[in-house]
Amino acid sequence: MKVSIIIRAFNNEKTLERAIKSSLGQNYPEEDFEVVVVNDGSTDKTLEIIKKFASVKNLRIVNQENQGHAQAANTGILSSQGDYIVFLDGDDEFDPDLLSQEAEVLDSSSSVDFVYCDYIEEYKGNKKTVSPKNIFESVMIGVMMRRKRVLDEGLYNPNITFIEYDLFLRTLGKWNGQHINKSLFTYHRDTQSITAKQSKVIAGIKELEELHPNKLIEISQIRSYLLPKSHGKSY
Repeated sequence: MKVSIIIRAFNNEKTLERAIKSSLGQNYPEEDFEVVVVNDGSTDKTLEIIKKFASVKNLRIVNQENQGHAQAANTGILSSQGDYIVFLDGDDEFDPDLLSQEAEVLDSSSSVDFVYCDYIEEYKGNKKTVSPKNIFESVMIGVMMRRKRVLDEGLYNPNITFIEYDLFLRTLGKWNGQHINKSLFTYHRDTQSITAKQSKVIAGIKELEELHPNKLIEISQIRSYLLPKSHGKSY
């Protein structure tokens, strides 16, 4: 099956090249995957970075005015051609084996709708391994899904903060997921991201509670986005 890696890029000039290279450097047949880079109205040198890869035959560039992370995700899905989709943000990076290991799970069982894995979370040079017990303890990137399933659900809701958790709350009891107990991507964090602002996180959780009042247990399982106050070799 063909896989589409969708990279959402917005003012990521310092990290985007790393993200794209990690996508193109997958241990997976080149003819069986594509990289769709959605440039969401960047105002820095992000587009210049993307254009460095314009000659790569399995990479496509989609430019749009800045519409936010949800619309960028939906644009990527609609522009992709893969049977499976997986997201990567412009400041994060995939392990070379992510596609091969996650696609193998979906290939082997038609009853599995999505696959998620352990990952490395990095902050200010310090790293820790995160092993989600369920999909609500994971993040949006690195989760491979069947594209048709997402289309059938009407894509992501652009009016809320945590679009990934909303999707999995909407499909709770309908979709089956499988976890891979191996770190297959690195999630880089910084103080400028939306999830680094606790007030934004609290407001985003409240949105989910109002939309899904009968799923408060699952919402309470959503991972904490608090940044560590201090750090040593790990956090």
